[in-house]
Amino acid sequence: IQGRIVPALLEALGTGSNIDLQSSCLISLGKIGGNEQIPSTIEPFLSDQNQEIAETAALSYGILQSEEALPLLKDLLRDTERGRKYAGKSAGVPLRTRTFAAYGIGLLGYSTAKPEVQKDVTDTLWDTLINDDSRLKDIRVACVIGLGLSKVEDAGPVIDNLMSFLNNEDNDFLVRAHCPNAIAKLMRENNSGPEARGKAAESFIQLIGNRKTETEIRQSCVQALGMITQNTDEFADRVVKVLVETAEN
Repeated sequence: IQGRIVPALLEALGTGSNIDLQSSCLISLGKIGGNEQIPSTIEPFLSDQNQEIAETAALSYGILQSEEALPLLKDLLRDTERGRKYAGKSAGVPLRTRTFAAYGIGLLGYSTAKPEVQKDVTDTLWDTLINDDSRLKDIRVACVIGLGLSKVEDAGPVIDNLMSFLNNEDNDFLVRAHCPNAIAKLMRENNSGPEARGKAAESFIQLIGNRKTETEIRQSCVQALGMITQNTDEFADRVVKVLVETAEN
């Protein structure tokens, strides 16, 4: 792989003749990893004039699962002066590049085993989620999904934050709609106990039963109920009843 495939991908990446080929090479190099050339090879493509290439480069750092790439991805996401230099855009890091940087950060949170890196990831994504006011809600959606991927040692505070964001009707409903799924993933990954899962299930049930709840949020709550409920749970019968009634109605 390192002797034949990586050199071939590096050569193809340098041709610059085909956008689809270049983006595919970036993803492939990120998946393969294990080569000290790869991070420095990806970096120049962050400022590529083609937006698809630039955002794919940001995502590739997350796929590479290189903890050393976290500061770079944070600069892109937060649109810092250094991030603008990486992106080659003095007026600001493109919104789509920032979005893919958030996904990359989420992937790092999923792959790392270091508690300090996990906390840095969740703090960064949460801070961006609650403070970002850009016109592209995809950035905030990416932050929610990234938080759901994280393997932080104590997921309780992250779950509480996401639940609070979900229940705040002032937040965009399409961003909120990704919270139940993220909460369920965190609970499943961290083996949350029946009491915590039951509390979350009750919140999802209330949202499903509220006629004012947007369809997208209701759909996500239905999925989350299936993800967190085990057949031995005391609340399992109630969840099944709600799901059957929802399907019938």
